Amino acid sequence: MKKVLIITYYFSPNNLSGAFRAHKFAKYLPHFNWQPLILTCRNQPINVENPSLMNELSDQVKIWRIPSINVIKMISFFENLLASLKPAKREQSANPVDNNNEEQTRSAKFSRGARILSNIFIPDYQVDWLLTALPRALAILLQQRPDVIITTSPPHSVHLLGLVLAKLTRKKWIVDFRDPWTDHAWLYDQIPISKYRRWLEAAMERRVIYNASQIIANTQTNKKALLKRFPNLDEKKVVVIPNGFDSEDFAELSTISTTNIPDAKFIITYTGYLYEGMADMFLSSLKKLLQKNSNIKSDLQLRIIGSYSPSYDTRFKALNNGSSSMVQLMGAIEHHRALEFLQKSDILLIFNFPQAKAEGCIPSKLYEYFNTGKPIIAIGKKGEASDLIDELNAGISFEPTDENGIMKALEHYYSQWKSGSLESTIDNSRLQAFDRKNLTARLVDACEMLC
Repeated sequence: MKKVLIITYYFSPNNLSGAFRAHKFAKYLPHFNWQPLILTCRNQPINVENPSLMNELSDQVKIWRIPSINVIKMISFFENLLASLKPAKREQSANPVDNNNEEQTRSAKFSRGARILSNIFIPDYQVDWLLTALPRALAILLQQRPDVIITTSPPHSVHLLGLVLAKLTRKKWIVDFRDPWTDHAWLYDQIPISKYRRWLEAAMERRVIYNASQIIANTQTNKKALLKRFPNLDEKKVVVIPNGFDSEDFAELSTISTTNIPDAKFIITYTGYLYEGMADMFLSSLKKLLQKNSNIKSDLQLRIIGSYSPSYDTRFKALNNGSSSMVQLMGAIEHHRALEFLQKSDILLIFNFPQAKAEGCIPSKLYEYFNTGKPIIAIGKKGEASDLIDELNAGISFEPTDENGIMKALEHYYSQWKSGSLESTIDNSRLQAFDRKNLTARLVDACEMLC
């Protein structure tokens, strides 16, 4: 059995979406006679822990969890210490929206510290993990003798570890980009970054790109962007392995529909973090629809699974109108539970960044949305995600300025739900290409090419 060392900062039982790609590769690699060796961070930030994920991994999967210095935790500790010296805060509100606001305010305070650190810890503040991960990685390479090394990002600092290991050992090295690095759709717009960091980070990325044995992009658009920005890069070195869904995750889910059930609600669900501004046009369209037909409000439930920017608090309160529970704020939950809620929804929402660079961004949740068969309303910059939705006949996509179009789509789907005619129209014949097992087969092909 051949061996592959996968270096990933995030890994199960972490419930973050960034941990799932490496986790599913580790789950299915033994099916193709490859043994995964996982090097990950022991004290990685965990929003929700999902221990059941570990049951998916066979005994052949070996895992080393190495702690980091954890700069983030240190900053948070000192900020909380300073906050404790100030006058006591008001009592916690019984309203979950108010409680989320306080939670997000603390998060915003912490993010100010992160912005300062962004120009000190380059390319990211997880770079401190390299100090403790490097000795263990060298020991694993010496003892286990893997055939290939894979580093998967973000955080992109893991590729610097891969670069050092590849130089020292001359092992074949695959760089996996779950998101673009310096060409990210929104990062530089959100965090003030110095010219020095931009220059240094671009130099780091260039060294990684040209020294990797092979590069994996998660979309065709991102592959094209890499080849355009690095004209000396051999196109054959860049392969595309998208994100996907695990059909086994859906095997035991209930297929009960909310349609035609007494007292059922027309449920619209969004999963993941809701960034500031992303849902503004959707909420405006929804408000416009409710003004047009107030009877819809008693039938409707908007379900938000995950955290959200505090900028939405006022709008969620207005929709709930004090006592109504039209907006259900569920917070972060285990992945399997989230899939159950998706399966029992009527419409699924997805938002993308409005910037031009977002054309190559396909949120990983979209593939799981596809497998539910539920109609999708997508709002954001048109690109590969909207093209895929159109090709699969999975829903309707809108630019983030199309208020009337979004309202009409909501009205259309509601009318179908009300009449009991809301059904899946997705082309299921193409979904197998996005099954995690089949995607792992493509990773194996990439590894075999190097052996």
